[in-house]
Amino acid sequence: MDADIDRLTLPDKPFYAKSVTDLGDTREIVAAEDIFSEHGIKLVARDSRIDSGLYERLVLHKLRVPLDRCLSIPHPVDPETLSAQSGELFDKIPELPTLAKELSDRFFLRHALSEISLNRALAFKLTVAREKFPDLYRHSVLVGLLAAYLGARAGLPGDELRALSAAGVFHDLGMMHLDPALLDPDHKLTGPERRAILSHPAIGYALLKSFPEYHPKVSHAVLDHHERLNGSGYPRARMAERIGRLGQILALAEVAASRIGESGCDCSRLEIMLKLNPRLYPLELIGHLSVLFPAPSAPSAQDAAAASDGVIPARLGALRQSFEDWQDKIGALRTSRDMKPEWERLDGRVAHLQTALRDAGLLADDAHSLLDGIEVHAAALAELDALLHEAIWHLRDVADEIERIAGIGPPPSGDPACSPLGEWARALRERLGAVAA
Repeated sequence: MDADIDRLTLPDKPFYAKSVTDLGDTREIVAAEDIFSEHGIKLVARDSRIDSGLYERLVLHKLRVPLDRCLSIPHPVDPETLSAQSGELFDKIPELPTLAKELSDRFFLRHALSEISLNRALAFKLTVAREKFPDLYRHSVLVGLLAAYLGARAGLPGDELRALSAAGVFHDLGMMHLDPALLDPDHKLTGPERRAILSHPAIGYALLKSFPEYHPKVSHAVLDHHERLNGSGYPRARMAERIGRLGQILALAEVAASRIGESGCDCSRLEIMLKLNPRLYPLELIGHLSVLFPAPSAPSAQDAAAASDGVIPARLGALRQSFEDWQDKIGALRTSRDMKPEWERLDGRVAHLQTALRDAGLLADDAHSLLDGIEVHAAALAELDALLHEAIWHLRDVADEIERIAGIGPPPSGDPACSPLGEWARALRERLGAVAA
């Protein structure tokens, strides 16, 4: 598997080239050197303006040198730009100053990204991200800051802190080489599209490995940022110590950033997610985020309505049925002696989630009985609703992994009779869709 990773190249589909040439219609982008095809054909002369009119010429040929290394743009992203963006996030996200106060140097976090070294190619790529993918760019800066915080709390030396911060900023660059439609949160992914999304850590690794200053520390951290300690991550399904230390920290920073943003921190759900999934991330790192976990919230009429409208009981019932169906399907695999090691690992993951929910009292025979006496207690209802959302997300992630391992997708692209677990994954999606989870 590692040999396969080292042979990775960038995707053939030229989505990134389209973003670059389209940006050239509104920003001055010029060729910093002659651009040649792999076979020596000069495609663009030095100092030529790059715009959408050159798109076809650039994508009809494989380039001798990657596009980012050949282009320049005025006022590219640099360490000072990253520091300024960090300052904007500090002003908008109150959780960042809260974390900064936990460090011995209270000013370290605000300026951590100014220590990153950027070569021309990656400065250009970050500039394209800022201009064409602003949400991805802001998320990447936030991940860089959270990774720097966790790294500092973990006692990393200066060189590793800088590498970790850079990996945070670079971690999603691979997404820019995918179809931009896949980044639309309203777009419903097909099986092949989901597998394309899962490739982005490997694409990021392929981008970084050719730069000695970023390989192997930064490149491997980017490659590992969706791996999980229990082996449920991707792209290599590595476990525990086989995941690099920087990758482990970056993984937690990324998932925390997904719940901390300019629209407000969903820190209660972050706390619940980490409690439900203690085997995914290093426990000592999770402890460094505890300062963000909120006290019980004040009552809310909206939360109380969630109990009376039947949504919470419906979700509880859907979860219970999904666990029962899992036992039937996994039992059928064991009876047929078609139990792969991957299915055993997933069974352990589902069993762990089921135990956590049962211990929390969420899998009672009568789902409505759980709500007796708490309909008017908004804090309890809010925590219950957050638990259900996180449990449902976790089961959907199991369904995603089944489809990834089996190489199938949801109908109509997948075969509905491909396997018992494939049937379970499809039934799960239909059941959860019916309760609007």
